Amino acid sequence: MGRLGLKERRFLAEILLGFITRDYRRVAEVHFEAGYVPVHHDVADFAQAIRAVGEPIHDKSADQISMAKVLTLLFEITGMFDMATRTELVMLQKTMVVVEGVARTLDPHLDMWSTAEPVVRDWITQNLGPLGRVQEAGRGAGSLLGSLSRLPETVTRAERVLGQLPGRCWDRGRGRHARACPEHLVTRGVRRPTTPRPA
Repeated sequence: MGRLGLKERRFLAEILLGFITRDYRRVAEVHFEAGYVPVHHDVADFAQAIRAVGEPIHDKSADQISMAKVLTLLFEITGMFDMATRTELVMLQKTMVVVEGVARTLDPHLDMWSTAEPVVRDWITQNLGPLGRVQEAGRGAGSLLGSLSRLPETVTRAERVLGQLPGRCWDRGRGRHARACPEHLVTRGVRRPTTPRPA
């Protein structure tokens, strides 16, 4: 189905952690911050709807949770709150179904939430904590340097394009309009000859 970008992974990790820690208000806020829920809806109403999905499955083992039922409730919330289908949310839901199936096979009494919590917390610490911020700044600096290194090539291409425009007299050697160019004459106060307009 594809890979998620860092921004989407961060949103999903925060959503998962919110479910794990029962912080439904934060789950709702992340949905709004990510643009998953249109802004004309109320964050508190959305948090209440999410709570109705999350609370019944907490402290339950894998054999007591029906991901099909959970997904049905999530799709109902999607409709109630005018949410568009998002690839990253569908991928998360698909992963949850796979995890449920594997957990039931390995240990039907496994508590998926308590098992997932240290993994999600560790990922958030590494990617949203100070270390993650430093790494993000490094990626941003690398991107900026890459753009700056392409600047001379971009200027050369711009000059080439300007020289090919009709009616332009671009002097590539000097990086300006040639002296006899009509645009240059207008900027120096010399009027262009005008053609009479038909009456």
